[in-house]
Amino acid sequence: MSPPPRVLLLEDDPSIRRFVAMALSGLPIDLLQAASIAQAKAALAQGDVSLLIADLMLPDGSGMDLLADVQADRGSHAALRTVVFSAGVSATLREQATQLGAWGVIEKPVSFKDLVQCVQQALAHDEGVGPSPAIDAPQRHLHIDPDQRQRAIDAHFGGRGALFDAFMTHCVDQLPMDLQAGDAASTAGDVAALRRVAHNLKSVLQLIGSVGGHAVARELESACMAGAPLDALTAQWQALRLQVSEICRPAGAAGGATAV
Repeated sequence: MSPPPRVLLLEDDPSIRRFVAMALSGLPIDLLQAASIAQAKAALAQGDVSLLIADLMLPDGSGMDLLADVQADRGSHAALRTVVFSAGVSATLREQATQLGAWGVIEKPVSFKDLVQCVQQALAHDEGVGPSPAIDAPQRHLHIDPDQRQRAIDAHFGGRGALFDAFMTHCVDQLPMDLQAGDAASTAGDVAALRRVAHNLKSVLQLIGSVGGHAVARELESACMAGAPLDALTAQWQALRLQVSEICRPAGAAGGATAV
C-alpha cells in the first residue's frame, strides 16, 4: 500500500495553520506545516511532497520567492503542485502566480468546503483522496454574537458548528499571543512586524465573522504599507486590540462594546 500524499502548508499564522489542519484532517494525506520559508525549504528538501500551499507574507521573505525557486528547480520537484494562499488576491498576483507555475490560488478567508475541494483536485493524480468526514469537537462559549457566529459557520465552515467551535477554541488561546506580538511591535515602532500581525488578524477575524475587526485590521495593514506616522499606527493598533480583546472575553464577563 502506497503512503498518503504529503501536503506542505507554509503559513506563519498559527490560527490559520490550525484552521487548515482541521479542515483537511479527514483527508488521507500527511500534512506538514512550516512557519517560514526556511522551514518549508527544509521540508521540500526531504522530497516526496505532492502539494505546497504557500502564504506570501512571511517573516523571512515572500512565498513568491519560494515558488520561483521551485520553478527553477523542476528537476527536483517534477511532481510538486503549488497553490498560493493569500489575502487580497488581485489579477496581477494571479498572473504572477501562473508565471511561476502555480497550479491554483486560494484567497483568504477560504471556506472549509472550498479548501478541501482545492486540495482534492490538486491531488487528483494521487489515489484515495476522497471527501472529508465530519469533525466533532467540544463547544466553547465565547463572547461572540450568535448571528455573527452563524454567518461565519455558513460562510466559511460548511455549515458545521462543531468545526467553528473547535477553531474558536484554538483562537481563544492564540489571539492573546497575537495581542502580545502587536503590543511589542507597537512599542518598538517595528512597522513591518505590526503589519504582519495586522495581516494575520485580518484573515482570522474574517473567518470568525468579525466584520468590524476585519475592517480595522485591514486599515492598519494598509496604513503600515502606506508609511503612516507611528502615532497614527499606534492608535489604529489600539482600536484593533480592543476588537480582539472583546472576542477573547468569555461570554458573561464584564467588558466594553461588543465586537462585531
